[in-house]
Amino acid sequence: MLQHLHGFVTGGRSGASFYMTHTPVLADSRHNYQVILQGSLPNAQHAAAYAALRAGAYGDGKVQIFHEHIALPDIASGQLTELPKSSFEYYPNDPDGVLGGTEVPGLEGELPVRIDKVLHFHQFQTDADYPEEMTYIVYGDKDDVFMDHYMDRAPSFHSVARLASKPSFFAGGTELVTIPSKRMIDVSPKLLRRVAFVDNAFHLYWLPPTGVYPLPTDPLKKRDAARAVYAVLAAGQTATIEIGRFLHFDVRLLNHGVLIVA
Repeated sequence: MLQHLHGFVTGGRSGASFYMTHTPVLADSRHNYQVILQGSLPNAQHAAAYAALRAGAYGDGKVQIFHEHIALPDIASGQLTELPKSSFEYYPNDPDGVLGGTEVPGLEGELPVRIDKVLHFHQFQTDADYPEEMTYIVYGDKDDVFMDHYMDRAPSFHSVARLASKPSFFAGGTELVTIPSKRMIDVSPKLLRRVAFVDNAFHLYWLPPTGVYPLPTDPLKKRDAARAVYAVLAAGQTATIEIGRFLHFDVRLLNHGVLIVA
């Protein structure tokens, strides 16, 4: 990457308390961490601008924060409690946030973001086994509850979604849940031809020309556009969740520029 930046997908309606989930890269030691933070904007005018965006037509659309390089372990240890030079982008003409973003009105330039709480932090173990069922991290508050795919093994995918309502099992903080109807399977490389093992973090596949396959989409999206309702297992109990909006999905950046075709 020419610009060494950390990206965070944000969620939440208030500039005084919102959520930031780090966009990681499995094969880059500077970025191979899954990090979910609760933060705030210490400047009252900045906080009001963020709240105005969330209260307007853009609502719960994708907003990202970009910050110059920091040592992510310093966040986990508590040494780093602020992102001093953060730039905000949103995507009014591209709800999925794939194309280039634009600065948020009232949040132009570089500004500080306070880190109030570390909700989740772990470094990837790229040789770990996939869980028996897809695992997700649920976090949020009484107004907004989010769900991120739990990542460890390579290759993987990064997804962030906002739930349609607070699940019955969620009382705040974070909760690990599994979706028994969904799983990832480790495919032996002996079944694939033309495979280049770059290292233990990512592999290269011999693929047809671009455009032959559609880009992969979040595996929790229903192909018939039906409501994304799933039974989950949380704290040993079965419950139901419904996804209200898919905020972010990535395989290319996470897998260090290698496109994984579903």
